[in-house]
Amino acid sequence: MKIISIVRKVANNIPDTFVLGERPIINNAAIPDGPTVSAIKFQETGYAKGQAYRGPCYIVSFTESSIKRIIPADKNIVDIAVEMTTKSNENAPVLPE
Repeated sequence: MKIISIVRKVANNIPDTFVLGERPIINNAAIPDGPTVSAIKFQETGYAKGQAYRGPCYIVSFTESSIKRIIPADKNIVDIAVEMTTKSNENAPVLPE
């Protein structure tokens, strides 16, 4: 499973939508000249700027940047889109038709 976007409640001048391959969005407008989202991952504990965030969170990474955004996995998250990956099982039994 791969997280491809995350949306949280709108707050004052803080990005609320992150989509892989796109710039962060504030109030339905992409941040001009902003970095592109390269990855969104879930972790039980986050770490940024030398300090740990205690509790489940999402880590947003950006291309060509060492900046990461930690988003707490709390009631402010309103939507998460994921891409499911399926693997074929060649050893699975074939059921008769």
